[in-house]
Amino acid sequence: MTLKLIIFYLLALTALNVECKTAYKICVPAQYMKQCEDMLEVPTKSKALLECIPARDRMECLSFVQQRQADFVPVDPEDMYVASKIPNQDFVVFQEYRTDEEPDAEFRYEAVIVVHKDLNINSLDQLKGLKSCHTGVNRNVGYKTAQYHPRRMNCGRIPHSSRKSQYSQLCALCEHPDKCDYPDNFSGYEGALRCLAHNGGEVAFTKVIFVRKFFGLPVGTSPATQSTENPDEFAYLCVDGSKVPIRDKPCSWAARPWQGLIGHNDVLAKLTPLREKIKQLAVAEKIHHVADNIAIKPADYLSKANYTEVIERGHGPPEPIVRLCVTSNVAVAKCRAMSVFAFSRDIRPKLDCVQEPTEDDCLKSQYNLHPVFHEVYGDTKIPNYAVAVVKKDASFNKLDDLRGRRSCHNSFATFSGLQAPLYLLINKQLIKSDQTSFLVLAFRVLTKPKTIPEVRMSQN
Repeated sequence: MTLKLIIFYLLALTALNVECKTAYKICVPAQYMKQCEDMLEVPTKSKALLECIPARDRMECLSFVQQRQADFVPVDPEDMYVASKIPNQDFVVFQEYRTDEEPDAEFRYEAVIVVHKDLNINSLDQLKGLKSCHTGVNRNVGYKTAQYHPRRMNCGRIPHSSRKSQYSQLCALCEHPDKCDYPDNFSGYEGALRCLAHNGGEVAFTKVIFVRKFFGLPVGTSPATQSTENPDEFAYLCVDGSKVPIRDKPCSWAARPWQGLIGHNDVLAKLTPLREKIKQLAVAEKIHHVADNIAIKPADYLSKANYTEVIERGHGPPEPIVRLCVTSNVAVAKCRAMSVFAFSRDIRPKLDCVQEPTEDDCLKSQYNLHPVFHEVYGDTKIPNYAVAVVKKDASFNKLDDLRGRRSCHNSFATFSGLQAPLYLLINKQLIKSDQTSFLVLAFRVLTKPKTIPEVRMSQN
């Protein structure tokens, strides 16, 4: 055996050994740790090794990936948006989860506007005042994309009756205008098209895939079907005001990207065995087709679909902002992370973070404060309610009857022990809100508080 041949075999064995021992760490929220470990028990031809790394949530997973405590994490497009906003990150989207029905589709779905072919319209300005059909309020395709355009909706689930009382035309084209809720024959993806075709609608907001199904056209791997609807009577409305026949390639306003995998840049050096391992494991439970996209930065991945604009859409100036006051650098970091995460999930108004030396300084910065959110604990997610308990035979008929009575509290400055009672007393105008000392406020009404633990602490 020649020296060259020996060297060749040694290199081949080394390469095989490296491939067999290639290991990756997948980060998952702790609640899915068992499913992750069960998944790794599935036998595969690939010898690459995977290890499940638990985290609090996908936000912490992104942090773990950035710090190289994990290699990649399954994410939604909203998580990709959050990832793109993290300072000093080097994330890449390297794999997509697609459906078996549309394995070659560039996006998970595309948002389109459908109109009657003969509708007299050639610019977006002419959308104003038209009778519009929508999937439902707060839905991506039927609501968020449409917010830039017609300002009134005629059908689509509207869960708050106050909106309907404020805007009388809401739900006017629904099957049950009085209910203004699901189920409704003229809401949802196909319902919006039924509203357009059979209930007086002039414009409908929906998805491309449902347009093709509604008119019996082929979709991805699915063949054409029988339909009583005539696609030649309708058209897609484009951004420039032009129209495209339903049978042709649609002009979409925005698209929702596929879910996918985000990793740090170092993963690219050993990407092939990882991709093969993931395909064999079929990581996605419902989305079975795993596609190898060109590795791309999260921001660029979202931009292909104009999805960043969908997330960041505004409601017109001035944009409202809620400022959260915190007292430490750690709290500021948490606040900013929560702000980006909440914004990506369509939580409005936008959250801004302000830092002051102490909680008293925070309270002095702005009076007339109102609660905007609260914490929920435990798996059952039951809100932490504060209650007042009295003896069964006590002769109390109203809150003011408590004045001068002996009271018991669980702890100083806690939610149920003092903050909730104070808020109630201020709200009922039994004490004034312009006094800054909790103890002064408490003793004004509760003149004999028998137990308030921690009240002797120096900072109190």
